[in-house]
Order: sequence, then C-alpha cells, then structure tokens
Amino acid sequence: MATITRRGPGKFQCQVRRIGYRTQTKTFPTITEAKAWATRIEANLRADRSSELFSTIIERYRDTVTPTKKQARQELYRIKWLLAHPIASVRLDKLSPHHIAQYKAHRLAQMREKGRDGSQATLHCLNLVSAILTTAQKDWGIRVDNPVREIRKPRQKEGRARRLTKDEHDALLSGSDGLLKDIIVVALETGMRRGEIHRISQDDLREGKLLHIPISKNGHSRTIPLSTKAYEVICGRESFHMTEPQFRHQWAALLKRCQITDLHFHDLRHEAVSRLFEKGLNVPEVALISGHRDYRMLQRYTHICPELLGNKL
Repeated sequence: MATITRRGPGKFQCQVRRIGYRTQTKTFPTITEAKAWATRIEANLRADRSSELFSTIIERYRDTVTPTKKQARQELYRIKWLLAHPIASVRLDKLSPHHIAQYKAHRLAQMREKGRDGSQATLHCLNLVSAILTTAQKDWGIRVDNPVREIRKPRQKEGRARRLTKDEHDALLSGSDGLLKDIIVVALETGMRRGEIHRISQDDLREGKLLHIPISKNGHSRTIPLSTKAYEVICGRESFHMTEPQFRHQWAALLKRCQITDLHFHDLRHEAVSRLFEKGLNVPEVALISGHRDYRMLQRYTHICPELLGNKL
C-alpha cells in the first residue's frame, strides 16, 4: 500500500510497500503527482506475479495447456513429478539455473534407479519446464526468466539400432493371437506408431488399398499404401483400440513367452522402416509412409541389413 508524507513546503514523499518486494520511495512537489505515481506503481505490482510460487503456473499450464496436446497423458505424468519436487515451491523471481540443475540431477537419478539411462526422459522434463516458463512469459504476461536455457542438457544416448531376427519375428507372430497379433502385423507392415494403430477405423480405408491416418504424433494427417497382408488384417477387424495397461501387460507377457529380451514395441517401427528401404523405396517414399517430415530423422529409424546391401553390390 502507498503512504504519502509531507516533508516540508512543496515536498511530498510517497512510499509503496508490498510483502516480497523492495520498498519504493519518491518525492514530488505536489500531492497530486505523488498519488498518480503511487497508483502506477501499485498497478505494476499487482500485474507482476513473479513473487508467486512456481507451482501456480505449473498447475495453470496443466489445467489449460496440457489438455490441448496429443501427448497429454505423458505430459501429465511429467507435471506430477515436477509438482512433487521442491522446485515447485520456489518463488518465480528466485528460480535459478541452480534449481533447474538440481531437478535435472534428481530426475536422472530416479530413472537410473529403475535401471534406465534416463537422458531422454529427463530432457523431456526439462523441455516441459522451459515450455511452462515460456508460456508464462509470452501468453500470460508474467515476468519470469527461463533458466533452463542456461544449463547443460543431458547427453542423449545413440539411437537404438534394434532389428528383429527371423526367429524373433516368427516367435512374435506364432506366440500372439487376436488383437495383439493384428497390431504387431500392422506395425511391421506399415511402420505406424502404436497410437496411430489403436485409432484405425474402417472409415479410414480408401480405394486402392490406402489408409488415411487423420491424427499423427506431429499433428499432420497422411494417407499411406497398404501391403496385401496389412489390408486384409485391417479389413478383418472393426477396432484396434486397446488401453495402455492392457497393451503393456499383453506385450510383456508375449516377450516373456517368446524369451525375447530388450525389445520395445517402437522397435517394430524401426524394423518396418528399415525393411521399406531394403525393398528399394527411396527416402521420400518411405517418409510418405512413416510420416517423417524431416528426412534427417529417418537416419535414427533406419538400420539396413549389411548382408542385403552386399547382395546389391
């Protein structure tokens, strides 16, 4: 609140105090000027929310921005971890690179306790923090720095180069049945992401054995050609939907039955893309099917069998 004190002829001292802020003082020749200045300062302080806790904008972001994203479920998990960390209780104007570095170290340690490298997961968490702060700055008019830019990001591991052996391929198909088997076949034949497969509908089929994918991870739709095998599987099933817990349980049980280790479902996308190249498709053709808009990203998904390449030479 503002306090105006007369200090003599033509001297009116105005002080504006607010908890958490430095007291501001200025002297004016008239009381009218002092009141006008106090009104401006108080308005600025009300607009400045930098004394709030980081948790306030995390929660606002969670409630208003996250629900608009395709990957909302994964982001909600990251927000839950973020709110549980002491960094959420830091005032916005006190948030520093040191706090971000501590959070980074904590997430890396958590992931490594689970036997995982954690670099990619931690990078996702840091990107989330940066997105929250940037949104607060640009969209909500909150005065806050973005210390994420000032710390070193975790060094990412080299992309996985996991290919299926013939025995593993045969075991996956012979060891599964029903919906899970159909999902695996479509993944290997098309390179589609699991979320895309779960959303397949008969309404998405087009003439000429084409499949329209209206929603993808990068936000763009695409229409892809289907192999005869993929087309028959999709035509024979009304829905490919499966909940996350159901899929994880069935996938883990399948790998255990087949005695296959270190295989992620996403590796089937790697396998499918690599097979497309081995069939002789060029980069634009493979990108059309896989949905990669940046051709350079295909290098992370493509691991061509050297023996097949040797036969071509």
